[in-house]
Amino acid sequence: MSGIPARTRRWSSFVVIGVSTIAIAGAIMGGKQHPSTRPEPQLDRGKAIYSDYCARCHGGDGNGVAGRNDLRNRPIWKQPADDVITVLAFGVAGSEAAGAIRASMPPIPYDDGDLAAVATYTIQQFGDRTVRITPEHVRNAKEHHRAKVRERLLR
Repeated sequence: MSGIPARTRRWSSFVVIGVSTIAIAGAIMGGKQHPSTRPEPQLDRGKAIYSDYCARCHGGDGNGVAGRNDLRNRPIWKQPADDVITVLAFGVAGSEAAGAIRASMPPIPYDDGDLAAVATYTIQQFGDRTVRITPEHVRNAKEHHRAKVRERLLR
């Protein structure tokens, strides 16, 4: 090794130490990524939809726009995920209570996969609950809601 410059020997040592450290860390973790670095495509998609569509009324942080449509501390986040899916898929009618008019929310014009993503994101973001909603869950919740509406209309 006397023919190899000291600088190159030091660099080689750093590379060996670095690769060894990564290999040991990987062995300790069983090849798994740390949860905070694991990619979450569904949450990323849900956040993108929220930012593009929902934030115009609810604000990027859920605080609402112009003092209205605040999503924080709402009871819906503690209710079953089907309730959130129903609101996203079918919207909410406006109402008047105590002299104040509550604006309506239109249905979100996205497919079941995107609805699953934004429902998962909003429940985790504003409800502080970990959920994983699938497109099948969205389809089932929508059909259940439609069946309840048909039943009410046929009474």
